[in-house]
Amino acid sequence: MELEVSEESRIRSSIVEAMVQNYPLMSCTQEVNVKVATASDAALSCATRLGDSLTKLQALSQAMSRVGQLWRKERQVALGTVEQHQKLLAFLEAPSVLQECIRNEMYHEALVVLEHVRRSSQPIENVEFLHCVEAEVLIALQQALEEQILPRLAEQLTVASALKLTTFLRRLGVEETYIRQLFLLKRGEYIDGHMHEAERSGAPYSRIFRYLTTFKVHVAEVVLQYTACFSGEVDGGSCSELVGWCHARSFVFLERLRACLERIANGSELASVIEQYNNCASAAALVHMDMFGLISEAVSSRVKSLFAEQLSLATQSYSASMATFSWRPPTDAQRQALQINSEVEVVPGITSSPPVVLLQWLPLAYALNGILTAFNSIRKCVVPGVESFCVAKVEELMQIIARDLSRDRDILMAVEGAEKHAYLLFVHAFVHEFYTHVLVCVRELLGDEAQQQLAMTMQYSVEGLRGLLSHENKPSRDATRHVPHCCPSPDITLSQNAPPINDVGVAHGSEQFLETREKHS
Repeated sequence: MELEVSEESRIRSSIVEAMVQNYPLMSCTQEVNVKVATASDAALSCATRLGDSLTKLQALSQAMSRVGQLWRKERQVALGTVEQHQKLLAFLEAPSVLQECIRNEMYHEALVVLEHVRRSSQPIENVEFLHCVEAEVLIALQQALEEQILPRLAEQLTVASALKLTTFLRRLGVEETYIRQLFLLKRGEYIDGHMHEAERSGAPYSRIFRYLTTFKVHVAEVVLQYTACFSGEVDGGSCSELVGWCHARSFVFLERLRACLERIANGSELASVIEQYNNCASAAALVHMDMFGLISEAVSSRVKSLFAEQLSLATQSYSASMATFSWRPPTDAQRQALQINSEVEVVPGITSSPPVVLLQWLPLAYALNGILTAFNSIRKCVVPGVESFCVAKVEELMQIIARDLSRDRDILMAVEGAEKHAYLLFVHAFVHEFYTHVLVCVRELLGDEAQQQLAMTMQYSVEGLRGLLSHENKPSRDATRHVPHCCPSPDITLSQNAPPINDVGVAHGSEQFLETREKHS
């Protein structure tokens, strides 16, 4: 151990001595080492900068390579653009071409344009130009739907046009249920337009004809178009949209028809309406819309109201005349002035001629004139179901006359004189002339059953008056004709050929006679 320590000391001593001896050389060596270290640091810095430059150079080289590739692509695109200039112009015109196709009902071509634009823009997602064109095409399509397709559905359409429109909407991807609803909605607007145009007609008669034409032609057209464009079954169930639409159209039609019927006061116009609605009902039945019963009910109601209005006027005229009627005969001077200028001969075989003897009894003349006017007002428009109503109204007036005669019977039959004789002549005219003629008119206008019904309801009252005549001297037909009314009147020449019940002139002739009597009374 001690040897090792001494050896180490010896070596250190040797080193120190060597350093002392070679101190200048060591100093030079240190200076050289410092310079070498400095040069090494400078070389390392240059190497680092050189590496950075090489890295940047490589990056720039790669960037230039990419730019070169992009430039070549842009150059190819530019060259292709120049070569496809006409095609690009056509592609830019796709929105206007689409609108033009839809405007001219070229729906298949419009779909081809739309599909071409979509197909062109899908593979190249990064080309903004194509997406802009596609967006413009969709905007043009939406505008065309709002301004052309939907208004077209609310216009006059043929079955072929309706089929093309619905097919176009299907190919655009619209749901079938929505297409059905949209079709019926727009066709409803079309029908409403015709209804509003009909309302502008001043006369109710022409307005009803417009309503009937609209329902007969246009509603039936819509039903046929719907059945041609859509299937009868939807998702396993029956198609109820059309049924609901038809019910709504029918309701509107009937409401407006009833409102116009209430304003018709001419039987001839009502008869023309009946003829037209028969044709309308037949056309509606072809498309499974039975409107005959509902329209018949409305027309029947109007016929009844027309007849009731005339009978009401007749009752008022009779009551007013009967209120001022006197059973006292005129003086001899007045009776001489009341002689009828010519005899009236009943033409054989003409049972419907009005009995002219009633012209001498003003209340009966008013009543018969009103009944004939009522018959003439409905003679061309008698529909099944009004017979009983008309008979009841006629019976009501005749019962009023019978009650008036029965009311004065006890007083007048208790005295002997001209008043009793005039009363019996009045009763005779009512039973044998007035009542008989009304029965004949009822049979000719309403039928045998209506005549039998009236005869049965009036049997008790008429038989009572006939029983009254049977107890007294029955006045002759000639005497009845020549006994004047108790009110003064001018000389009157009556025609031998009185018009029948089926001529409107019957009522007018009686009215002229009544006006003449009132003017001189």
